[in-house]
Amino acid sequence: VNVVHYRYPSTTSDLNWTELNGTATYRDNTWLSIGWSPEALGTDGNGTYALLGGRLPINDRFRLEGALAHYFLDDALGESYSHANVSAIWTIKAPFELRITAHATDGEAKNLFGDEVAGNRIEAALQASF
Repeated sequence: VNVVHYRYPSTTSDLNWTELNGTATYRDNTWLSIGWSPEALGTDGNGTYALLGGRLPINDRFRLEGALAHYFLDDALGESYSHANVSAIWTIKAPFELRITAHATDGEAKNLFGDEVAGNRIEAALQASF
């Protein structure tokens, strides 16, 4: 269980909000996360986030991960949206990992945020976990 505060200081609109999150993990390879905020996406409305994810280890250094999620924003924005991602992760040398992730959102996300923010994209990241 944790509390996350999202802050976007360089935006022209108020997108800052705080969210209470909890995650349950099964055998280190499957997880369910639930988040709730009384000020979802910087609004005055409630939002609930649910995510189901999974991990498939290929060997000691390579794994695949995927997740499906839905953000219930009817109170905050009048609409909700879903998104998914699939990642390939290579452990270079602990604690460093190279991660390639494909992201996708549904049409409701495009209605809420526009084509420039929502949609499909690929991300590459170098990550360190301590």
